[in-house]
Amino acid sequence: MFGFNIEGEPSEENIKTANEFLDMVGLTEFKDSYPHELSGGMKQRVAIVRSLINNTSVLLMDEPFSALDVFNRRHLQEQLIEIQEKTKKVILFVTHDVEEAVFLSNKVVIMDYNLTY
Repeated sequence: MFGFNIEGEPSEENIKTANEFLDMVGLTEFKDSYPHELSGGMKQRVAIVRSLINNTSVLLMDEPFSALDVFNRRHLQEQLIEIQEKTKKVILFVTHDVEEAVFLSNKVVIMDYNLTY
């Protein structure tokens, strides 16, 4: 809610939406926690909530899970699929992990500097 607090008091609707997204990613009980009190995976989920609360039609994600261990990465991948199904957002997800790309996507675009194959 930090962004809304800068602009003034957040509306009841903003608070309700934030709480719904926190619940969606399993962080409701940590809503009053400071960043240093959260794990890496929790911080990534907070970043997803921050993006969702702005209500954009496209969610841009540039290697959001690259610094996470395998367990947290897989868990967040599954949560991201659930979030996409619930919100119907278009997600543009950048990754160097082919397995992650295949698991998360319905379309994969490979970009390479070498255009001769």
